[in-house]
Amino acid sequence: MSRKFESGAQKRKNLIKKELREKCLLKSIPKLTGFFKPASSATEDASSTGETSLHTPEGAEEVQAATAAQVDEEQQGTASTSSINRGEEEWGAGESQREDQAANQSDDDPYNSDPGRWGNNIDPQNTEKSAFVSGGYFDWKHANDRIAEHESCDIHRKAMITYISQAADRGTVDSELKKQFNEECEYWTQVLQRVVAVVKFLSERGLAFRGDSRRFGDSDNGNYLGCMELISQFDPFLKAHIEKYGNAGRGTPSYLSLNVCEEFIQLMGQKVLEEVISRVKLAKYFAISVDFTPDITHVDQLTFILRYVSPEGCIEERFVKFLTIENHTGEALFNSVISVLEEMGIDIINCRGQCYDNANNMSGAYKGVQARIKQISSLAQWVPCAAHTLNLVGVNSVNCCEETEQFFSFVQTLFNFSSKTTSRWQMIRAGLQPNDNKRIETLKSLSDTRWSAHAVATKALCTNYAGIQLSLLNIADDDEHQNLSTREEARALHKKMNKLEIAIMCNMWNAILQRFHGVSTALQAVELDLCNAVDLVRSLREYVASLRDQFDSFETAARNMSPNVSHEYKADTQRKKERKRQADESSEPECELSGRKRFCTSVYIRVGRCPLNWQLTMFTVKHRDGR
Repeated sequence: MSRKFESGAQKRKNLIKKELREKCLLKSIPKLTGFFKPASSATEDASSTGETSLHTPEGAEEVQAATAAQVDEEQQGTASTSSINRGEEEWGAGESQREDQAANQSDDDPYNSDPGRWGNNIDPQNTEKSAFVSGGYFDWKHANDRIAEHESCDIHRKAMITYISQAADRGTVDSELKKQFNEECEYWTQVLQRVVAVVKFLSERGLAFRGDSRRFGDSDNGNYLGCMELISQFDPFLKAHIEKYGNAGRGTPSYLSLNVCEEFIQLMGQKVLEEVISRVKLAKYFAISVDFTPDITHVDQLTFILRYVSPEGCIEERFVKFLTIENHTGEALFNSVISVLEEMGIDIINCRGQCYDNANNMSGAYKGVQARIKQISSLAQWVPCAAHTLNLVGVNSVNCCEETEQFFSFVQTLFNFSSKTTSRWQMIRAGLQPNDNKRIETLKSLSDTRWSAHAVATKALCTNYAGIQLSLLNIADDDEHQNLSTREEARALHKKMNKLEIAIMCNMWNAILQRFHGVSTALQAVELDLCNAVDLVRSLREYVASLRDQFDSFETAARNMSPNVSHEYKADTQRKKERKRQADESSEPECELSGRKRFCTSVYIRVGRCPLNWQLTMFTVKHRDGR
């Protein structure tokens, strides 16, 4: 039965053979000293150039001879002697061939593989010593100093010049890698340039980025991907990129995803904020404008705006950020303002103006935001928001008398009735006439916060008073298509429009509100200063005061608005009430005012003089004194 495993003697014999082969291999490998010049030639070169070269150490021949004798003794009795000798002969032949090739190489070749020829391109007249090219370096403790000296010597400089010139002519080992790297960088740079252009386009116009889908080719993929698809129709590069990477999914970089888009938005926003902060610091002095309002998610957000003068002398207003607030007290809002300024690195001491609304937590003289900031910066004068204050003046003027409230209630009721159904809206719109700009002024709704909506609604009613009245009459007489409640409501509105008082107030409020709207728009201009604001409000006050003597012109214009408007006042058509006289009263007849006189004194003059003119006067004084 044959053995499956080697015996112990065989293992020892194989181990001896293995060690013998390793020793023979080591012996056949050429020594390092063989690559350098002999010691005699090296000594001659050193004496002539002042440099040293490597040579064979003393006693190396004896060590080699002893090693060879020991190997010869161990080779006796083995079966591998002949094969080893053949390997030595083959190595010797290869070595002689390599020596011939090295001898045939040009001494000027900077890439010569023979280390003995390295440095031959160095000028032999240069006697500057460098341990890195002469005899080797061993003092690694001071390597930093020696390396700095070597980099400043002529030998290193000439070697680098030779390397750079050869690399420019023939290239380097990594030339293809560099070329591929540059091509990749150029490719993705072109992609990112198009992404940045689309992000800037949508951001400047305040358009939404995302859609319901995130894939190219879908109709609901949003403005961002839609703009990319539009550009790709005229850009072959982007078209090829979208076809290759557009819908590749996760794990494949395309730089077209929404994450990259969000990152660019954040980077651009941060860059814009840094630019605004740098301009504010350059201007040094600034003013702040703060207001808070709930957003669509019912979260109060504080709007922070900085106002400063540019180096060119132009007034600039810049929105900084939104702040989510949970407490509306003056102290909490003050802390929010200070934290924003500290975060941006802006000193509150340089604040020269404050502009808020008239709420107590902002404008309070003791615990308001403006009072707390004034304690830190005494030169930060508070000025109420001119446009907001003017809006409050207009809103409070409506509540001056019952007739005015009834008029604006009628305007809102007329809009609600007309816009209830599309067919009814088309019937009302059919009776309207285009204005001078060939546009039809349709009915508008009022607003509780924006006084400009009153101006637009009153203008639409005043412009098409007769057409709206005729449309209401047609709806009231349409028995076939309109139900009873619709006809009765249209008839009631038509009856109100026949009143002379409604027509007069429509003309009067249209004149006042159009002037209000123009002044309010001018007060919201960026270039506005305090002097111009006071002048604008003063001119508005004088205009309202001048309307007191123009009642006859408003009355005439009201009668000419529509042929159906009554020429008599309501008080003149009603039955006069007779009051029972008491025993102690005189027999003289009572003074009775006509309908025209009563309307003029109780409504017209009351609107123009009592609340409106007085509030505008107080508004002018407040802004003039800066309180």
